[in-house]
Amino acid sequence: MDPADDDGTGKKNGDEEPEFSASAFEALERDFQEVLANLVGDKSLERFRMEYEKLHRALKRSHEHERKLIKKVRELNTEIVNNAAKVHTALKL
Repeated sequence: MDPADDDGTGKKNGDEEPEFSASAFEALERDFQEVLANLVGDKSLERFRMEYEKLHRALKRSHEHERKLIKKVRELNTEIVNNAAKVHTALKL
C-alpha cells in the first residue's frame, strides 16, 4: 500500500476533495436559486430573503478562499518534497 493512500482505497489524500467540493457546491447553488425563486415576491419573507442572500454570498466567498488555500497548500507541499529531495542529495555528497 502506498503511504500516500488516504484510507487504503488507492486514492491519494485530496484526490476526491475538489471534485466532491465542486459538485456539492453546484448542488447548493441550484438549491439556492430554487429557494430564492420561491421567495421573490413574498413581502412577508423579504427580510429572510435578504439574510439568505447575505449568507449565500458569504458561503461563496468562503468556498473560493478554501479553493485558493488548497491550491497554495499543494504548491507548498510540492516545494517541501522538492527541497527534501535536495537536502537528501546534499547529505549524500
